[in-house]
Amino acid sequence: MQIAGLAELSTATQGGDPEIRIAILDGPVNRHHRSLVEASLEYAETVTEDLEGHLAEHGTHVTSLLFGQGDPRGLAPACSGLVLPIYPVDGGQLRACSQADLAAALDRAREHRVDVINISGGELRPSVDDSHPLLKAAVERCVDAGILVVAAAGNDGCDCQLTPAALPGVLAVGAEGDDGQPLAFSNWGDAYREQGLLAPGANLSGAAPQGGEIERSGTSFATAVVSGVAALLMSYEHQHGRRLDGTAVRTLLLDTARPCPVEGDACRRFLAGSIDAAAAFERLASSRFSKAAAASSAVGRSDQPTNHPLPMENLMNPTEETRSSSALPEGAESRQDESLPTVGPAIDVAGPTMPTVAPPSAPAAIAPAAAEEVVPAGCGDHGLAYVVGQLDIEFVSDARRDSIQQSMGGAPPTDTHALLDHLDKTPWEADSVLWLLSIEGTPMYALRPGGPYAATLFDRLRDALRQQIDHDVERVAIAGALGAPMQLQDGRSWPVLAPDPRGIFAWSTDALIAAVAGKPPKDKEAAAEHEKAVAGVHNFLERVYYEFRNLGVTSHDRALNFSATNAFQAFHVLQDAAQAGLELDTIEAEQSPIGRPGSDTWDVKMVFFDPRHRMETARRVFRFTIDVSDVIPVTIGPVRSWSIY
Repeated sequence: MQIAGLAELSTATQGGDPEIRIAILDGPVNRHHRSLVEASLEYAETVTEDLEGHLAEHGTHVTSLLFGQGDPRGLAPACSGLVLPIYPVDGGQLRACSQADLAAALDRAREHRVDVINISGGELRPSVDDSHPLLKAAVERCVDAGILVVAAAGNDGCDCQLTPAALPGVLAVGAEGDDGQPLAFSNWGDAYREQGLLAPGANLSGAAPQGGEIERSGTSFATAVVSGVAALLMSYEHQHGRRLDGTAVRTLLLDTARPCPVEGDACRRFLAGSIDAAAAFERLASSRFSKAAAASSAVGRSDQPTNHPLPMENLMNPTEETRSSSALPEGAESRQDESLPTVGPAIDVAGPTMPTVAPPSAPAAIAPAAAEEVVPAGCGDHGLAYVVGQLDIEFVSDARRDSIQQSMGGAPPTDTHALLDHLDKTPWEADSVLWLLSIEGTPMYALRPGGPYAATLFDRLRDALRQQIDHDVERVAIAGALGAPMQLQDGRSWPVLAPDPRGIFAWSTDALIAAVAGKPPKDKEAAAEHEKAVAGVHNFLERVYYEFRNLGVTSHDRALNFSATNAFQAFHVLQDAAQAGLELDTIEAEQSPIGRPGSDTWDVKMVFFDPRHRMETARRVFRFTIDVSDVIPVTIGPVRSWSIY
């Protein structure tokens, strides 16, 4: 690997600083490889199958490029890492990861307070604007927290852009050869001209999961190169008592990149330039830039998790070459390298030279590129969730749908009212229906009641759906445990959420308005105040439902969702705010400095303002502490309130 200044930077930092953490969002990793055994790595238990087989090739190679302790040696072997596999193993194949699940993985990495997030994958989309709102919001939260998000530009060899690489704030990475020219398969596009770098991506030596080393090519591995250089620059600053946050190091790398060596339209393939570690290190070492970096860090990420409220289906088939080194064990085969895990539908790789692009209408999913067929599936860990959304139903299969239609006497099962009435009479058929929890019309979880109270849970789901289609409730909040994804015959798949018997709540805007504001008075002046209170409740619910939507998986999100949907808290807070004519400004959650042993406590603050007198009237703060260590979050202590200016 030829990068000017890399050896000097590595020597100056002694291979990096353990306080600098890099998250690897990729496939499974063979943690037992000799180059990774001694690395300072934390493994998130999201994938446990086939860790040493060929399915671990991509993740192991990327991880070793960063953290290899020798044979092969990584770029930042002294830094710490979080290995967060996002492509599950199912039936001997790697499954794809949805954009929403990638958003959850980004949030999880952020909660682990990493400095760099390496994503060697993406989804080819007609427009970056088509990216899932949850993914865009998760990237924004990471950037706001001072984390550098580095993502592969893609291996389609076209004027096209991937998400998340083309999302604002991300540092996109294309691949160049030893001659400094873009490799034929490396993507380019308008967004990459502003936020993309070329980095060495040809025949990079890394760990093979079966043991030994292997050379692989692709933007996946060029991405790891940029992440490694960034981590070393951060390490240098940290070792000199300063902090270089993600925004500053991104600006530094882009500003010091080697410019395009040619003229005209051909420059588009060079993105914003090629990474130049020597120039970046020289500028960083100067007092001029160091002072600017220190000032930038003052408004970057704090030691606490960020307070922002909180979640690809084009399979890339790169034109890449893999060559086994002599260090491979006897009998090991060289494999063609379709190396950029991306988001996309199942595509059979026909050959090593012609990339295939999924149609824009393909469902969103981020999938690893490999010679095996890839289909979508979830990629979150099996933990807890508290999710706000709407109920929906589908049929497990065409045969089940036809069976129910026959037992309904020929009535169309697409008539939800008729179907619910039928299930009331034949509750044993409830598991023939797939219950879904959707966020903004997009199914996010398959609901699978189980245990001794399964029948009661199905009853509550039917009641809640009936209330929803009758417009008696607008949203439901469901708490439960996450399970392995379930896949339908048509290839669609969703993470499973097993509801807790205590954890199904329905939200009615009209009921909350009646509780907070009461009935409309006849007096005109009082009626005007009542209308303001009603508007305040609507504003509150709109903010909760739309601005703060999330997957409800991280502790931060579960605390946020519970605080906003807990009827007891919401009633008292909104009533006090309505009486004062206040409207919601912000909802923030931060980890509480005080908690009971074994708890996971978060302080949630709701800030209200007076829209009539924004500058003259103090804002009102309501704070409560929530413990999210159990399936059902619980409030600790009373609601506190004070004024701020």
